[in-house]
Amino acid sequence: MSVFSAAVCTFLKRRANSDCTPGTLRRYESELNIWQQWRKNQHLPDDLTTITTEELQQFFDYLRRERIPYEHSTVRPAAQQRGLSANSRDGYYRTIRAFINWCIAEELVCEQCIRFARIPRPKIIQIPRQTYSEDDIDSLIQACDECGLEARYRNRSIIFLLLESGIRVKELCELTDELVDLKKRRACIQGKGGKYRYIFWFDQTAEALDCYLQYRQGSAGGALFRSARYKSFGALTTNGVRGLFMRLSQRSGVHLAEGAPIHALRHTFAHRMLEQGADISQVSQMLGHSSIEVTMRYLRESPTKLQQIYERIMNTKD
Repeated sequence: MSVFSAAVCTFLKRRANSDCTPGTLRRYESELNIWQQWRKNQHLPDDLTTITTEELQQFFDYLRRERIPYEHSTVRPAAQQRGLSANSRDGYYRTIRAFINWCIAEELVCEQCIRFARIPRPKIIQIPRQTYSEDDIDSLIQACDECGLEARYRNRSIIFLLLESGIRVKELCELTDELVDLKKRRACIQGKGGKYRYIFWFDQTAEALDCYLQYRQGSAGGALFRSARYKSFGALTTNGVRGLFMRLSQRSGVHLAEGAPIHALRHTFAHRMLEQGADISQVSQMLGHSSIEVTMRYLRESPTKLQQIYERIMNTKD
């Protein structure tokens, strides 16, 4: 095992012992391995003490100009254009910063040789996130009717639950029969960072779930949403949900949101809550955000909500 690989392996073990989530560990490993492969391609020595600020700047320049998104992904096709987005590069920035700081603490590298503050962090421009209109939702729901009964009501349940609860797609795929309280129309889920929260749903989701469970094959218990392919009845995966939305988009003619088409339903939920008068802190709690600052993006992107606040203030000037 190379010196670099050994350091990464130890770093990941320490992070795992610090209760780092599996998803974060996988991201650390993937991004550090890509950095290591780049170092090999540049014929840089397998020696942590040779890492410099200049090297890191060159690597980030490679990510910005040359790296092909999803080049070696097993679940997504490689992108046509070169260069990672600012969001993706920011992920690398945070990963490498965490690794370098750990290396400095372990005295594996010289702090004077690597001045991370000199490396500019990728500037992420907050652009308005796309949401779905009522017509879009209706068209996607109608496209579900082209499936068999089990798949029809499963797909309807998924769309309505994403829309009415703001649940993340990964959280949706991890739902089990045991977690779901159909009578109270709620479920306790474990979200990002291992934090627990309740999600709730209304009439459309409740009706769709009742129908789905009537037609769902397999025994009770286990994954709520299951793959009907090959009669395996295993839990539906996030990639399975993405594929489902691609098929519904083709059938309905609805143009899915760029970048994160399923996550756009979560944004739609947040916008609806804000426009119906929900407090920003309440929406933050329902979405499971780590801080209210994250939720503030939704408020900035909601002109209707901002106008309501403006008009309420102006009407009280008397």
